Amino acid sequence: MKKEFSRREFLKTSACLLAASFLAACKRFLPSTGAPTVAVVPKHPLPPPTLNTPATHTPVATATPTGEPSSTNSPPPLILNSPLDDTPEVFMNTYYGAVGASPPTPQNPQGIHQGMDFVAPTGTAVKAAASGTISGIMKEVKTEYDGSLNTYANVFLNVDAQNTIIYIFEPLQSLYVTEGQAVNAGDLLGTLADNLGQNMRGTKGTGTLDFGLMSLVNGSWARICFVPYSSPAFKKLMETWFSRAYTATTEHPGPCVCHYQYP
Repeated sequence: MKKEFSRREFLKTSACLLAASFLAACKRFLPSTGAPTVAVVPKHPLPPPTLNTPATHTPVATATPTGEPSSTNSPPPLILNSPLDDTPEVFMNTYYGAVGASPPTPQNPQGIHQGMDFVAPTGTAVKAAASGTISGIMKEVKTEYDGSLNTYANVFLNVDAQNTIIYIFEPLQSLYVTEGQAVNAGDLLGTLADNLGQNMRGTKGTGTLDFGLMSLVNGSWARICFVPYSSPAFKKLMETWFSRAYTATTEHPGPCVCHYQYP
């Protein structure tokens, strides 16, 4: 009993520390048009909380700004591919919009989860979900609950001409990109390390990938639901990974429903 209590306390403390680290990374690497308006999402090992009444989500437009005529020079619509390939072991740890899955902040008092966490076997390749430029990388060495050391990485991928940034936060086994490097969709970014079962199932031999999207909203960077920008194949994978960990309900029907809109 004592060992179980210590592990819970460790996970709770780790969540707060990882949130602070991610926020520091955002402040350091995001363009100076503004700061992120919500907090970082660390891993949450507990069962899914009940969602509040869904609110309508309005995706951020990626087309030509209002007032300018569209032209052939407009950037193409943003389409996100999956950062992971599917294997039977991959599942969704936390879905977008889960209440209480993040440390509460003044900007996010309900602790609403603002990305998606995918659990995959150690060594799984993490790929670029779209073409762009690596705008920032922040590494952090973290002591796990058994005393071992793990390197975690925040990787920011600036999607060219879209005012949009894809971010990943992962326990790192290998990293194959550097800041300023141009990448194409599907290029290898790195591989997942073992984070010792810090997921809702306690599955060891796996790492957890925190994946999300930030866009300029009223001049500030905000984390938004990336589902409207996802390819049909990526949406199908998310539904599959969700079904391996959750049972759909009226309140939380699946990962491809954006329940919340953030400021």
